[in-house]
Amino acid sequence: MKKSKLKTIYNKSFTYVLPMLGKALNINPSDVSACYIGDSYTNDFAGHILLIFHDEFLKQNKDSLMKNDLFKDTYMHIEHEKQIFVFRVPDEHKDDFQKYLDGRYSRLKKSYKLEILTFHDVAKNSSVFHVLTRNKTLRRRMQNKLNVSIGEDLELCSKPDIQFEYYSINHFIKPSRKMSVNAVKRVAKTNDTSKLSSVVGVNSDGTLIHLVNNREIVGLRINKSQMKTYNFYKIILFKTKPLRK
Repeated sequence: MKKSKLKTIYNKSFTYVLPMLGKALNINPSDVSACYIGDSYTNDFAGHILLIFHDEFLKQNKDSLMKNDLFKDTYMHIEHEKQIFVFRVPDEHKDDFQKYLDGRYSRLKKSYKLEILTFHDVAKNSSVFHVLTRNKTLRRRMQNKLNVSIGEDLELCSKPDIQFEYYSINHFIKPSRKMSVNAVKRVAKTNDTSKLSSVVGVNSDGTLIHLVNNREIVGLRINKSQMKTYNFYKIILFKTKPLRK
Protein backbone atom coordinates (compact mmCIF):
# COMPACT_ATOMS: atom_id res chain seq x y z
CA MET A 1 0.00 0.00 0.00
CA LYS A 2 1.36 3.39 -0.97
CA LYS A 3 2.09 5.70 1.94
CA SER A 4 0.08 8.90 2.06
CA LYS A 5 2.06 12.12 1.88
CA LEU A 6 2.89 13.71 5.22
CA LYS A 7 0.90 16.76 6.10
CA THR A 8 2.76 20.06 6.14
CA ILE A 9 3.10 21.90 9.46
CA TYR A 10 2.84 25.64 8.87
CA ASN A 11 4.30 27.10 12.07
CA LYS A 12 6.36 30.27 12.42
CA SER A 13 9.63 28.39 11.89
CA PHE A 14 8.37 27.15 8.53
CA THR A 15 7.76 30.75 7.52
CA TYR A 16 10.69 32.63 9.04
CA VAL A 17 13.47 30.02 9.56
CA LEU A 18 13.18 27.52 6.71
CA PRO A 19 14.35 30.09 4.12
CA MET A 20 17.74 30.15 5.90
CA LEU A 21 18.38 26.71 4.39
CA GLY A 22 16.70 27.33 1.03
CA LYS A 23 19.79 28.07 -1.06
CA ALA A 24 22.19 25.95 1.01
CA LEU A 25 20.10 22.78 0.61
CA ASN A 26 18.55 23.71 -2.74
CA ILE A 27 15.05 23.12 -1.39
CA ASN A 28 11.59 24.57 -1.95
CA PRO A 29 8.77 24.89 0.61
CA SER A 30 6.95 22.01 -1.09
CA ASP A 31 9.88 19.66 -0.30
CA VAL A 32 9.50 20.09 3.46
CA SER A 33 6.83 18.64 5.74
CA ALA A 34 7.92 20.50 8.88
CA CYS A 35 10.56 22.88 10.20
CA TYR A 36 11.44 23.18 13.88
CA ILE A 37 14.02 24.86 16.10
CA GLY A 38 14.13 22.05 18.66
CA ASP A 39 12.63 18.75 19.76
CA SER A 40 10.22 18.60 22.69
CA TYR A 41 11.51 15.11 23.56
CA THR A 42 15.20 16.04 23.85
CA ASN A 43 17.36 19.10 24.47
CA ASP A 44 20.19 17.88 22.26
CA PHE A 45 19.31 19.95 19.21
CA ALA A 46 18.01 23.24 20.56
CA GLY A 47 19.39 26.14 18.54
CA HIS A 48 19.51 24.10 15.34
CA ILE A 49 17.12 23.80 12.42
CA LEU A 50 15.25 20.50 12.31
CA LEU A 51 13.56 19.40 9.10
CA ILE A 52 11.18 16.61 8.14
CA PHE A 53 11.04 16.09 4.40
CA HIS A 54 8.30 14.69 2.22
CA ASP A 55 9.09 11.09 1.26
CA GLU A 56 9.38 11.64 -2.48
CA PHE A 57 11.94 14.42 -2.06
CA LEU A 58 13.88 12.47 0.57
CA LYS A 59 14.22 9.35 -1.58
CA GLN A 60 15.97 11.36 -4.28
CA ASN A 61 18.03 13.70 -2.11
CA LYS A 62 18.90 11.93 1.15
CA ASP A 63 22.56 11.40 0.30
CA SER A 64 23.17 14.98 -0.80
CA LEU A 65 21.44 16.31 2.32
CA MET A 66 23.73 14.27 4.57
CA LYS A 67 26.82 15.44 2.66
CA ASN A 68 25.91 19.10 3.04
CA ASP A 69 28.31 21.14 5.19
CA LEU A 70 25.44 22.28 7.42
CA PHE A 71 24.26 18.73 8.14
CA LYS A 72 24.74 17.73 11.79
CA ASP A 73 22.73 14.59 12.44
CA THR A 74 19.66 12.59 11.55
CA TYR A 75 17.59 10.45 13.87
CA MET A 76 14.33 8.61 13.95
CA HIS A 77 11.53 8.76 16.47
CA ILE A 78 10.90 5.02 16.09
CA GLU A 79 7.59 5.06 17.91
CA HIS A 80 6.50 8.04 15.84
CA GLU A 81 8.07 6.97 12.53
CA LYS A 82 9.41 10.44 11.78
CA GLN A 83 12.96 10.86 10.48
CA ILE A 84 14.35 14.23 11.50
CA PHE A 85 17.33 15.94 9.87
CA VAL A 86 19.32 18.38 11.99
CA PHE A 87 21.19 21.27 10.40
CA ARG A 88 23.37 24.01 11.81
CA VAL A 89 22.21 27.58 11.37
CA PRO A 90 24.27 29.11 8.54
CA ASP A 91 26.82 31.62 9.86
CA GLU A 92 25.34 34.44 7.79
CA HIS A 93 21.93 33.84 9.41
CA LYS A 94 22.89 33.39 13.07
CA ASP A 95 22.04 36.98 13.93
CA ASP A 96 18.67 36.71 12.18
CA PHE A 97 18.03 33.37 13.89
CA GLN A 98 18.43 35.01 17.30
CA LYS A 99 16.20 37.89 16.27
CA TYR A 100 13.58 35.34 15.26
CA LEU A 101 13.81 33.66 18.67
CA ASP A 102 13.28 37.09 20.26
CA GLY A 103 10.28 37.79 18.05
CA ARG A 104 12.00 40.76 16.40
CA TYR A 105 10.75 40.04 12.89
CA SER A 106 11.01 43.60 11.64
CA ARG A 107 14.67 43.71 12.76
CA LEU A 108 15.76 40.93 10.42
CA LYS A 109 18.30 41.98 7.84
CA LYS A 110 16.77 43.52 4.75
CA SER A 111 18.47 40.93 2.56
CA TYR A 112 17.01 38.07 4.59
CA LYS A 113 13.52 39.59 4.52
CA LEU A 114 13.81 39.47 0.74
CA GLU A 115 14.92 35.84 0.94
CA ILE A 116 11.82 34.98 2.99
CA LEU A 117 9.48 36.67 0.53
CA THR A 118 11.20 35.09 -2.47
CA PHE A 119 11.42 31.61 -0.93
CA HIS A 120 7.70 31.51 -0.11
CA ASP A 121 6.72 33.49 -3.22
CA VAL A 122 4.53 35.86 -1.22
CA ALA A 123 3.22 39.23 -2.30
CA LYS A 124 3.54 42.63 -0.67
CA ASN A 125 -0.08 42.47 0.48
CA SER A 126 0.60 39.30 2.47
CA SER A 127 0.63 39.15 6.26
CA VAL A 128 4.26 37.95 6.11
CA PHE A 129 5.35 41.14 4.38
CA HIS A 130 3.29 43.25 6.77
CA VAL A 131 4.86 41.60 9.82
CA LEU A 132 8.38 42.01 8.44
CA THR A 133 7.82 45.70 7.73
CA ARG A 134 5.61 46.54 10.73
CA ASN A 135 3.10 47.75 8.20
CA LYS A 136 1.12 50.83 9.28
CA THR A 137 -2.06 49.59 7.63
CA LEU A 138 -1.88 46.28 9.50
CA ARG A 139 -1.21 48.10 12.78
CA ARG A 140 -4.17 50.39 12.19
CA ARG A 141 -6.44 47.45 11.34
CA MET A 142 -5.31 45.60 14.46
CA GLN A 143 -5.83 48.65 16.65
CA ASN A 144 -9.33 49.17 15.31
CA LYS A 145 -10.19 45.50 15.61
CA LEU A 146 -8.70 45.07 19.08
CA ASN A 147 -9.74 48.49 20.39
CA VAL A 148 -6.24 49.05 21.77
CA SER A 149 -3.23 51.25 21.05
CA ILE A 150 -0.21 49.42 19.56
CA GLY A 151 3.04 51.37 19.74
CA GLU A 152 5.03 51.87 16.55
CA ASP A 153 8.01 50.13 18.16
CA LEU A 154 6.03 46.93 18.83
CA GLU A 155 6.13 43.89 16.57
CA LEU A 156 2.92 42.80 14.85
CA CYS A 157 3.43 39.11 15.53
CA SER A 158 3.98 37.26 18.81
CA LYS A 159 7.25 35.56 19.74
CA PRO A 160 7.79 31.92 18.72
CA ASP A 161 6.19 29.49 21.18
CA ILE A 162 8.07 26.21 21.67
CA GLN A 163 4.72 24.42 21.88
CA PHE A 164 4.52 24.92 18.13
CA GLU A 165 8.18 25.46 17.17
CA TYR A 166 9.63 22.29 18.81
CA TYR A 167 8.86 18.96 17.20
CA SER A 168 5.92 17.07 18.69
CA ILE A 169 4.06 14.06 17.29
CA ASN A 170 0.85 15.81 18.34
CA HIS A 171 1.27 18.17 15.41
CA PHE A 172 0.76 15.21 13.07
CA ILE A 173 -1.79 13.03 14.83
CA LYS A 174 -4.27 15.53 16.22
CA PRO A 175 -5.00 19.24 15.92
CA SER A 176 -3.94 21.45 18.81
CA ARG A 177 -6.53 23.57 20.58
CA LYS A 178 -4.11 26.46 20.52
CA MET A 179 -2.56 27.58 17.29
CA SER A 180 0.49 29.59 16.43
CA VAL A 181 -0.65 33.13 15.76
CA ASN A 182 0.31 34.41 12.31
CA ALA A 183 1.81 31.08 11.26
CA VAL A 184 1.53 31.72 7.54
CA LYS A 185 1.08 29.17 4.81
CA ARG A 186 2.61 29.73 1.40
CA VAL A 187 0.63 32.71 0.20
CA ALA A 188 -0.52 33.15 -3.37
CA LYS A 189 -0.25 36.56 -4.94
CA THR A 190 -3.79 37.79 -4.64
CA ASN A 191 -5.69 40.91 -3.70
CA ASP A 192 -7.72 38.99 -1.12
CA THR A 193 -7.17 40.19 2.44
CA SER A 194 -8.29 37.91 5.24
CA LYS A 195 -10.01 39.31 8.29
CA LEU A 196 -8.34 39.31 11.67
CA SER A 197 -9.62 37.05 14.41
CA SER A 198 -11.95 38.41 17.06
CA VAL A 199 -10.54 39.24 20.49
CA VAL A 200 -12.42 37.65 23.37
CA GLY A 201 -10.14 38.36 26.30
CA VAL A 202 -6.86 39.60 27.67
CA ASN A 203 -4.55 38.15 30.30
CA SER A 204 -3.10 40.09 33.20
CA ASP A 205 0.27 40.18 31.42
CA GLY A 206 -1.26 41.97 28.44
CA THR A 207 -1.54 38.91 26.21
CA LEU A 208 -4.60 39.23 24.00
CA ILE A 209 -6.83 36.18 23.54
CA HIS A 210 -8.42 35.57 20.16
CA LEU A 211 -10.99 33.12 18.82
CA VAL A 212 -10.40 31.61 15.39
CA ASN A 213 -12.78 28.87 14.29
CA ASN A 214 -13.86 28.50 17.91
CA ARG A 215 -10.26 27.85 18.96
CA GLU A 216 -8.71 29.90 21.72
CA ILE A 217 -5.41 31.53 20.80
CA VAL A 218 -3.02 33.44 23.05
CA GLY A 219 -1.51 36.06 20.81
CA LEU A 220 -0.15 39.58 20.61
CA ARG A 221 1.15 41.16 23.81
CA ILE A 222 0.39 44.80 24.66
CA ASN A 223 2.13 47.00 27.18
CA LYS A 224 0.55 47.15 30.63
CA SER A 225 0.53 50.93 30.36
CA GLN A 226 -1.75 50.56 27.33
CA MET A 227 -4.11 48.09 28.98
CA LYS A 228 -6.03 50.90 30.65
CA THR A 229 -7.38 51.83 27.21
CA TYR A 230 -8.81 48.34 26.75
CA ASN A 231 -12.56 48.04 27.34
CA PHE A 232 -12.78 45.05 29.69
CA TYR A 233 -16.56 45.28 29.82
CA LYS A 234 -16.90 44.21 26.20
CA ILE A 235 -14.85 41.04 26.47
CA ILE A 236 -14.87 37.64 28.12
CA LEU A 237 -11.85 36.83 30.26
CA PHE A 238 -10.34 33.34 30.10
CA LYS A 239 -7.88 31.72 32.48
CA THR A 240 -4.95 30.75 30.28
CA LYS A 241 -1.24 30.27 30.62
CA PRO A 242 0.68 33.49 29.80
CA LEU A 243 2.67 33.64 26.60
CA ARG A 244 6.16 32.21 27.07
CA LYS A 245 8.84 34.88 27.29
